This record gives sequence, structure tokens and C-alpha cells, in this order.
Amino acid sequence: MTPRERFLRVLNFQPPGERLPLIEWAAWWDQTIERWKGEGLPAELTWEEQLRHFGLDVMICIGPSPRGPGCPAPASHGAPVAADTAGYEAVLPHLYPEAAVADLVQRARELGPRHERGEVIVRLWLDGFFWFPRTLLGIENHLFAFYDQPALMHRINRDLAAFHLRALDALLPVFKPDMIGFAEDMSYNNGPMLSRTLFDEFLLPYYRQVIPRIHEHGVKVLVDSDGDITQMIPWLLDAGIEGVYPLERQAGVDINAIRRRHPRFLMLGGYDKMVMNKGEAAMRAEFERLLPAMRSGGYIPSVDHQTPPGVSLEDYRVYVRLFREYAEAAARAAPLGGGLAGREGARAPLRVLFLGNSQVRWACDVPEIVARLSRSAPDGVARIETDAVTVGGASLEALWRDGRPAAKLAAGGWDWVVCNELIYSYGGNSAAFREYARRFSEAAGKAGARILFFATGETAAARLASGPMHQDSLAMARACGGRVAGCGAAWLKAWEQRPALDLHHADRAHPNLLGYYLNACVLYAALTDCPPAGLDACGLPAEDAAFLQDIAWRQSVEDRRNETCVP
Repeated sequence: MTPRERFLRVLNFQPPGERLPLIEWAAWWDQTIERWKGEGLPAELTWEEQLRHFGLDVMICIGPSPRGPGCPAPASHGAPVAADTAGYEAVLPHLYPEAAVADLVQRARELGPRHERGEVIVRLWLDGFFWFPRTLLGIENHLFAFYDQPALMHRINRDLAAFHLRALDALLPVFKPDMIGFAEDMSYNNGPMLSRTLFDEFLLPYYRQVIPRIHEHGVKVLVDSDGDITQMIPWLLDAGIEGVYPLERQAGVDINAIRRRHPRFLMLGGYDKMVMNKGEAAMRAEFERLLPAMRSGGYIPSVDHQTPPGVSLEDYRVYVRLFREYAEAAARAAPLGGGLAGREGARAPLRVLFLGNSQVRWACDVPEIVARLSRSAPDGVARIETDAVTVGGASLEALWRDGRPAAKLAAGGWDWVVCNELIYSYGGNSAAFREYARRFSEAAGKAGARILFFATGETAAARLASGPMHQDSLAMARACGGRVAGCGAAWLKAWEQRPALDLHHADRAHPNLLGYYLNACVLYAALTDCPPAGLDACGLPAEDAAFLQDIAWRQSVEDRRNETCVP
């Protein structure tokens, strides 16, 4: 497995092969390298050669700078370049240069062959909507500007968002980075430097302009913020941000607590740099602290900022040796999160019981498509074995009163039960759904199964009206610790990109093969936490299958994020 493949698999909560990535996302201080050269590090090595010298995976950062040549520099660290609107307009000719976009694309093309071979991991840096105004206005003036110059703050971030969109539109069609990080640094040791109200007013609208463009290309979005970001995680999730780095331990960040509270949140960093000069026992203890999160998927350990100059070359060599040891141990161990497997082989099959109506099984067989997708998945991803009890035209209330679904569930042996409500325009309703979803959830818990609410698309006549069922399903998932498969919402996403795409059967009430396949892909992703990309097309043209697989994964990521956010 290549370094890039391993990196992407961890970000997607998939088996990482024989070890986790060995990443230093920001590597070392210049003073640290100078010290190490005096202690025997070959002086002629380039930065990338230094990474390889230590046996680390190579991560390369590229990005379009919104500051062009000739842009004035601050008189000192934290001093302003532009104190007000007049000052901003004076430096504006030096900002948001088109040459930076062209340079970005050129750099990406140069990296392309090595990136395609998986030799290097590429991180795209974007100046964030807290960070960039601060670099212009200065540290103190920036914080006052939220209150004293709100129009200027919005103007700067509006211009920055437009610049980012130009850069992304030029880059993403020709090169897909492995992650995108917004540089922010908006927390300190006591938490955020701004309130939720200010975040929602001055940052959130611009994230929501830019991040959907990134997600269209299936790239993960993280934020780089020093300090304790724990309080901010729900804010970031609302913006579509999927993770954070570097997770500074000295600021009080507890990555295991974050994982317990946000099981699908991506994390990079977290290793306390302050123990690296305290000997092997202290370094080993720090890896032991991180090991539960390392086993959970979605977390790549790394120094929680650049390695400081107090760390000797010998100290660092001990750190790297232990890093590899624990990266291998985490990959071998049984995972804590869904969808992962250790190096010892595939997980036991997931046994899934489907309970529903003709949206589950009629013109096509959704359980069989889900099982078929799983059979084409990579080694290490759980296979899915399915069974179903379906009654045409039945609501959850009718299924409960029928008795057969509850009896089948109570027999046990299921990992998941998938419940499908009657389409609301066909007679389903919110109050009945909530009551009988609760009953099935309690029955699933007694049987040792988790519950997944299958929120279907609507009829052709009401094709845009699937929102209420999705929201009710999401509310029930939050209430009972289950999950939602937002299939109707995925249909809406598909139509946004392909308005003429027909997902309905000739009767205009049921899905056709495309619709059933999209539903199955959303369900597969919800059950396994793995993207359906590249799996069995089930007779569809490859282009259509790939499109629907991408839509399904985007919807699944959104569903997982929304399940953990209480409105």
C-alpha cells in the first residue's frame, strides 16, 4: 500500500494496511534542524530527503497565497498592514493575484505523476476567514474590527472566498489534493478567541460558499487551529468542516474525549511535543495515551506542532522508532470504530435485517444490491449478509402490528436493523413514524442491534418533498443513538448536478434501477462507514455508477455529521 493510499484510507475510516501513516504535517523548526546538523544529521539533505531519512511518509503542502508580490509587510509581528477600509483599498492591488492561481496549478501538475503513483501526500493550504483578516488588520485591531468595522470584515472575507473559489475551480478539475486545510489559529489555551455568534456572522457564510465546492470533488476539509478547539467542533461541523489539526496537548486538548463525543470527526496531530526530550518512557506513555484514538480510525497521529529545538537528534530518532511501533500496533488491533479492520484479515460479516415496504424490495432488491456492493469491496471491509421482511404499502405502524418483523428482529443475531417508513405523500406521517420508530429502536436494542432509518425519496409528483421524512429520521437517530440513510436527500443532490436524471420507475412512485442503486449506496456507506466508490456497478454504465457512488458518499458524510450535532 502506498503512503497516499494509507493516508486516504484512514481519513475514510478504512483499514490502513500494516500501519497508520507516519506523518509530520509541519515537521520541524529551523532551529531544530540546525541543532540536528550539529549532532550528525547530513547537512546536504533537502526537506523531503530529511523526511525520508527518518523513514517518514512525505506530505507536501501547496496553496495559493492571497498576498501577491509587493504586498506591504507588517512593521512587526502582529502589527497591521491595513488598519481600516482606506488601508485595505490601498493594499488591494497586491491581493488575490491571478498569478498565484496559475502557480498553484503548475505546482500541482509537477507533483501529479508522483501523486498518482502514491509516493507523496498533498495537502492544500487555504488562508482562513479568521486568519487572513488578522494578517491584514493586525492581531489586536482584528479583534476590535468584529465590532468596530463589521462591513470591512465582511468585505475582506467576501473577497477571500471569491479568490478561493477561483483557485479551486482552476485546480480541482486537474488535480485532487488528499486534504484541504483552512489555516485559522482561532483558539488559545482557554478556548476560542471569538464567540459562536461572531463565528456564525463573520466566518460561517464564507465557509458555506467555499466548502461545498470542495465536497463536490470528494476532498476532506479540515481546519488548522492551535489551542483548544474542543468547544468549536460543533461550529465547524455546521460549516461542513470534517476535522482539525494539530490538537495541542498543552492547551488541554483530549483527543480520546473528542473521539467519544464525535466518533466521525477527523483528527491529525495530538502528540505532545513537550515530552519528546524527556526520555523513552515518557514518549512511550504519550503513545499509550493516544492508542485508543489511533485504533478508532479517522485519526492520524503526529507531533502537535513543529518539533521544538529542545529535542535532540537522538530524542527524535527514539520518537520515530516508537511512532512506527505504535502505528503498526494500532493497525493490528481490533478497531473501535465501524468499518475498520485490523491487519489480521476481514471482519466478520455484518448481519443486516431490512424491515419495510416496496421501497426496500419491489422492482429491485435493495438488500441484495447492498450485499453485492459489499462483496466487491476491498479486503478488510466487512461483507454484509441480509434478510428482509417487507409488506407492500406498509408503514412502520403496520409492520409493528403485523408482528412478523418484530419477531424476526427479536430472534437476534443482527448487527443492524434497517427501518423504512411509508412515503409521507402515500400516507406516512410524522407522528406515527416517531412512535413506531421508537418502538423498533427499543426492540433493536434488546436484540443487540443498532438501528438505521432508511429515509427514502418521494414520488415523482412530490419529488422535492422528501425533507420532512429525512428530518424526522435524523431526529430519531439522534434520540436513540441510531443512524439515518438520507436517500431522499441524496436524490436531491443528484438532481442538483443532473436535473434531467430520472430516478423513478415507469409507475412514477417507485425507484428505477438508478434510484434503487443510489439508495443502496447510501445504505452501504451508512452500514460500513466506507465509500462505495469503485464497487460493483450492478449493471449500470460505469459513469452513472461512479456519479451515484460519489453522491451517496457525500450524503453519508453529511448524515454522520448531522447525527452528532444537536440543533
